[in-house]
Amino acid sequence: MELYSLHIEELMDRLMDYLNNLGVDFAVLNGYKVVSDIIRFSNNNLDIIRTHDKSVIGIDIGFKKRRLYTDIHVMDFERARDAIDRMIKAVDYVPPSPLYPEVPDKKMNYSIIPNIYSEDSNVEIALDMVRTLTRLGRRYRLESVAGSIRIDRVKHIVSTSYGGSGEYKKSRVNINVRLYKKQYISSVFNREVIGLEDIEIEEGFIEAYNLIRRVNKAMRVEPGRYSIILSPMVVANLLSHLARGFSAYNVYIQNSPFIDKLGEQVLESSLSIYDNALEPSNPGAKPFDVEGIPTSDLAIVENGVLKTYLHNLSTAGVYQVESTGHAGRLMPSPHSLTVKPGSASSLDNLFIDVKDGIYITNVWYTRFQNFVKGDFSTIQRDVALVIRNGEVRDAVYGCRISDNLVRMFNNIIGYADDNVWVRWWDTRIVSNVPHIAFSDIEISTGY
Repeated sequence: MELYSLHIEELMDRLMDYLNNLGVDFAVLNGYKVVSDIIRFSNNNLDIIRTHDKSVIGIDIGFKKRRLYTDIHVMDFERARDAIDRMIKAVDYVPPSPLYPEVPDKKMNYSIIPNIYSEDSNVEIALDMVRTLTRLGRRYRLESVAGSIRIDRVKHIVSTSYGGSGEYKKSRVNINVRLYKKQYISSVFNREVIGLEDIEIEEGFIEAYNLIRRVNKAMRVEPGRYSIILSPMVVANLLSHLARGFSAYNVYIQNSPFIDKLGEQVLESSLSIYDNALEPSNPGAKPFDVEGIPTSDLAIVENGVLKTYLHNLSTAGVYQVESTGHAGRLMPSPHSLTVKPGSASSLDNLFIDVKDGIYITNVWYTRFQNFVKGDFSTIQRDVALVIRNGEVRDAVYGCRISDNLVRMFNNIIGYADDNVWVRWWDTRIVSNVPHIAFSDIEISTGY
């Protein structure tokens, strides 16, 4: 489906003229045209096919040392103008912002990122994938195959009162498939890609099926300290929470384990974490952030050393640095995360390195007892496999990882050489990560 945004662009031009005539200190408009196809299936059957076509304009203004935000969902100038007028009136009731930004005084230049939009993804191809999955589920006598395929096509336009304007198109496809064999024995396949052509769905099914193929029962886990291997889905989940601490805003409000840690080794020396926002074929790629600031390929942690905090214009002013192009609606955050280990081997070799432990394939309900220290817990979802003498022997259920996130990422045994792009509802930051093994991790029982 084509992405037309002429109406949005015309409305944004009129709104920017109106805001400038009001005398605001600065204004940023972010226009989005999003067309989404959503397919859901369960119990080996198709449940839902939906298409959503929406347009929204986000308005961010600075006025009298106050910062105000709103979204316009109806593309109508009079309604948008009325919303802006209400924002201006609200200034008298809003305290001055301690993080009021200094805006740039130069025009922005944005990069063109190749291979982030696919014309080929459509509902018919996705439905063929669902048919393949359900057919395989019946062939392998699974109780159920369930999941979702979501295809998003996005056009993002930015316009700022300080000289920045740009646009780009991108597509993203999220596939999440769960295989159910029996109680406590299920597995998952998840990928985030640019287009459906980037997925071999039968291979994905077999990958998930092999996790549960030989498992016929699961025992309740015995609490204790274990060496563990985490799948890319679990690594991405924990890494997204760890990355909250890289936000300069969370450092500023003293809600990060990395306060005053710039230039120090904070994680295992074999670990490097990047946000490569300009990387071709990256589902999280963006040429600019929501303040219209150009993005870049950025090393956040390199060989365990914290190289930078993530900044928007507000935090950059506080810390007297340049914005890193990571403005989110409320605070700086990564666009994507990529783990680059110093060295890696096959997953089979990682099992041998661990020798005895637990392989956890999925988690949910990750919760923190203390954000500043990094104390957290998360509960096993889907199968967890017992490793004995470097081989999978049994399955367990009820695993709750109860540990410290920073300590975990300083207790890395090794990495597999199998980085993949993943994202799901509990892991909002698209991440390119491998299997990672950790030592001496506290496991309690969650259910």
